[in-house]
Amino acid sequence: MRNRRIGEFLKELRLAEMRGTGIPTIRRKMHENGSPEPQFEFDDERTYFRVVLPAHPEYVVLHALRESAQLWATGERERAIHHLEAARKNAKHSGALVAQIIEYTAANQDMVKARTVFDEADADPLLIARHLPYVALSRAYLDRQEFNEARALLAKAPSPTGSQDALEMAILQKRSGQLEEAHRLFASTYYDLQNNAKAVHEYAQTKINLAGKVRLGKHTRNTRNRLNREALELLHRVVQLSESPMRTAWAWFDIARTSGWLRDPETDIRQACHKAMELLPDEPRFGEWLSKRERMRER
Repeated sequence: MRNRRIGEFLKELRLAEMRGTGIPTIRRKMHENGSPEPQFEFDDERTYFRVVLPAHPEYVVLHALRESAQLWATGERERAIHHLEAARKNAKHSGALVAQIIEYTAANQDMVKARTVFDEADADPLLIARHLPYVALSRAYLDRQEFNEARALLAKAPSPTGSQDALEMAILQKRSGQLEEAHRLFASTYYDLQNNAKAVHEYAQTKINLAGKVRLGKHTRNTRNRLNREALELLHRVVQLSESPMRTAWAWFDIARTSGWLRDPETDIRQACHKAMELLPDEPRFGEWLSKRERMRER
């Protein structure tokens, strides 16, 4: 040691031991944590000694997402994108960073760059959470009503890894008109999401839309009614779960419409529609639907 007095003092304080066992300890702990290798820096004359402990890749990603979200919220959109791109140099295989870059770039109306970023990332065999860029770009296409591009992308999308990711993918499939695939995803994750009002509502609407695609006939009426009955059961669960007046109102309106297709008692249909109107009195579509239904019944 260069200064034995300081060395002895640090040893008495148990801040140093003079045997060098801290270096293998650092290496072992960094490895166990999944962090990059530590970096030891010094010159030939040993005039200094520096240890760099690189941040865990997941922390780099989370920090970058948080910082960029703050920049985006304050209107500094270009800085937000540049911040994500800089972070990606240290976490080059992060699908989450790629997805956020695509989302922000598409929101800036630069779909060419968004597609380029996606293609570059999709060619990376080590990309983590590969489905996230697919979700981000598909959503951007759907927001622009470019349904064919969204469908083509979703058809090649990797399977989601968790229930929340599956929910997002199912909603995108529903928006793109791929109702059978959306229904499959909702059904596969329903156990995990059965207390999520949004998930249950989206699942119910998927069943309603599927029922609407079934052509009425001697052998298909039961299928159509079964889908609508299942949707009705889910919609009543939404009413129980939802804490949002808007979602609850639309659930009641969907109950009214579905009950109408099932030819349930007219009092039940009217009651459901009136509950929707009470929750959202400024929504004209509820009253218009009920008035139209009453006029048709009078004919």
